[in-house]
Amino acid sequence: MYPPNLYGGLEVNSPLRLHLSGLLPGGQEYESRVLGVGADGIRVAVPQEGGRLISIAVGSPLTASFARDEALYLFESEVVGYQRGPTPFLLLSGEKLSMRRIQRRDHFRLKTSILVKCRSFKDPQREGIKWTRDISGQGVFLLDFSPDEVEVGDRLQLRIFLSPERDPVTLNGEITRLTEIGGGRWGAGVKFFSLDEGGQDALVRSLYEIDQIQRGMRPDALIGESPKMRRLYELINDAAKSESTVMIQGESGTGKELVARAIHYSSPRSGHPFIPVNCGSIVENLLESELFGHRRGAFTGAVSDHQGIFKSAEGGTVFLDEVVEIKPALQVKLLRSLQEREIRPVGSSKKEKIDVRIVAATNRNLERAVLDGTLREDFFYRLYVIPIVVPPLRERKEDIPLLVDHFIRTLSQRAKRRVAGITSQALELFLAYNWPGNVRELENTIERAMALGKGELIDVVDLPPRIAKAKGNSIAVTSLPTLKQSERALIKRTLEYVRGNKSKAAKILDIDRKTLYRKIKGYGLN
Repeated sequence: MYPPNLYGGLEVNSPLRLHLSGLLPGGQEYESRVLGVGADGIRVAVPQEGGRLISIAVGSPLTASFARDEALYLFESEVVGYQRGPTPFLLLSGEKLSMRRIQRRDHFRLKTSILVKCRSFKDPQREGIKWTRDISGQGVFLLDFSPDEVEVGDRLQLRIFLSPERDPVTLNGEITRLTEIGGGRWGAGVKFFSLDEGGQDALVRSLYEIDQIQRGMRPDALIGESPKMRRLYELINDAAKSESTVMIQGESGTGKELVARAIHYSSPRSGHPFIPVNCGSIVENLLESELFGHRRGAFTGAVSDHQGIFKSAEGGTVFLDEVVEIKPALQVKLLRSLQEREIRPVGSSKKEKIDVRIVAATNRNLERAVLDGTLREDFFYRLYVIPIVVPPLRERKEDIPLLVDHFIRTLSQRAKRRVAGITSQALELFLAYNWPGNVRELENTIERAMALGKGELIDVVDLPPRIAKAKGNSIAVTSLPTLKQSERALIKRTLEYVRGNKSKAAKILDIDRKTLYRKIKGYGLN
């Protein structure tokens, strides 16, 4: 028998994930488990799919991974035997095995739809927009590449737009394979190369944070314990159970997209794509093509068929942000598509069925938009089925201490600078200020204070003049919960969310278990 530590503590019945195409997104992956570790190698269960055994040829190289002690272990090996019988197994070579321990998130992988702008190294003038099927710190699988456009070995510059609030991450990659994914569609596996450490860290960190929000593992995706926020949580839960169209209203910076994501990832559609579209940022004559798709030759520059967002989001949710910016002519076509659940790509004579849910958002006054003709009345009624209003920060100032604590923790991790908290004088000014930019302005203010400040606490001198001069506190500080009270509420809510699992709660709160146990005892949460 090999010593257990030779394999990073690999034990009998340890779950394994077998990667038959390496670690690149879009590859074949199967669940397995360890049956035995011996002098002849490692025996693992033959993976199954749909009740049938997967055929894996002797001599096939593969990569396997398993998690242990907050880390990910990877080993590359080769199949040297295939044994049938009551318990069929693969025998993996011990001689050709290469084991390494990495931080789990270094190879973090996310199955989601993310917009990527691609530029060819071969032809820099050629740039196109693609969507991902899945993405990791090592590579990305891009949808709707065709063999006519590119070939294996082509190099691309990729600008990855993880969300509207984040700057795009720019990386270089090489196409390693083209794969037909059904229905005449092709995808391209792209492996990142010349990856600078900072770029990879930014990508992996963002993927990790997005996944935490999507899985609902992070209760601070939407932060607040005020009555207005509790009512918002109830509306989100009710909307998630329905298939009806949702209209989210709120000022800029209130978190409308977070609400839309919370609805999607709490709904039965959570296993399918969530695709946000900023309707105000796409040129008018291109928005129809982006939403519905187009056929080759439909207009100048349409050199190949393009599948639109509605088809890419099949089974999932399309989030139409700034929906009032859509011109009335396109509103008519969207209205028909929503009513009939079908689209007609630009340049096509055939209609195609779609299965998507629409969540829309705006910071405009809808009734006024209808009166001035910006928004068609019939389109308004089609969208305004489940209305949700996200409260501005000035109407829920009791949540500011919670938000401040959250942003200090998360921004400290990114900036790698220790900031212990905020002085009572600075917090009092935060409570006096009315925050016209809402939560986004609050986050930016804290980030600025952390970048320019010198002390361990954010103080008045670290604040911009408009806030430092704030007077006439509209809500008494003494009527607000203290930071300790806010922390107690957050820990209590997290424990309820994970049904008392303290290990999960500690992971979500980003503190070690000993600290969590001490706080639980101190706050009387046993």
